[in-house]
Order: sequence, then structure tokens, then C-alpha cells
Amino acid sequence: MGFKDLMSNVSTLSSAVGELAGDKLSEWMADYKKATDTLETLGFEIGNFTVGMGLLPEIHTTLTGKIANIQKDRIEQLMAKHDDHVSTVTLLKALLLAKRVADHIEGRLESVTLHITLGVPPHVNVEIH
Repeated sequence: MGFKDLMSNVSTLSSAVGELAGDKLSEWMADYKKATDTLETLGFEIGNFTVGMGLLPEIHTTLTGKIANIQKDRIEQLMAKHDDHVSTVTLLKALLLAKRVADHIEGRLESVTLHITLGVPPHVNVEIH
């Protein structure tokens, strides 16, 4: 295989990876939109939003709200309503964790920020402040 053929193969592979990354970003954005629509009903707001492009793309974002807006009964109702949507349920579980920790600290913490990474693998970090 000559250099020209090798470069053609690399270009084709790069194009395919780019299309796959674009498709994955679109899928993650639709998933994120559905989850944020639910959390916005609890008074949470989207904060920072960063898209990282590489071989595997990533989206980093935050959702911030008040601990007082996290009511266990309401969260559990939303989890039951959206039980088929893993991202929404995961974020709601993170809010329950934040509420439990804040209650343990006895009211010294007033808000929570969910640091979300949509990528491979996806994950959520909970910051209570």
C-alpha cells in the first residue's frame, strides 16, 4: 500500500469517526434536553456548557438549584414518571443524595450543582454548597 492509499484510508476513517461523533453528540443533546426539562420544573438551571471534540467527544455541563427545592416525594414521583429515561432518573437520584447529605449537615448548605459529563463513560458529580 502506497502513501497515497494510506492517506486516503485515514481520511475515510476520519470522516466516519466525525460522522459517528456528530451523531453521538446529537443523541446526547436530545437526552440531556429531556432530563433538563424535568429538572427545570424543580427550579434547576443550566450553568456552564462545554463541548469537547476529540476521537471521543464529550459534553460537560452543570445544573444548579436550591436544596430547598429538593422534595423527596416530588423527586420519587418524577422518577416513577420517567423510569424509562436513565439520564433523568440518574440526575434525580443525585438530587436525593444531595438532599440527604445537606440534611445531615443540618441546613448549612443551601444549593447544589450537578457536574455532568456526557461521554464515554457518562458521569455525574454532586457539589453541595
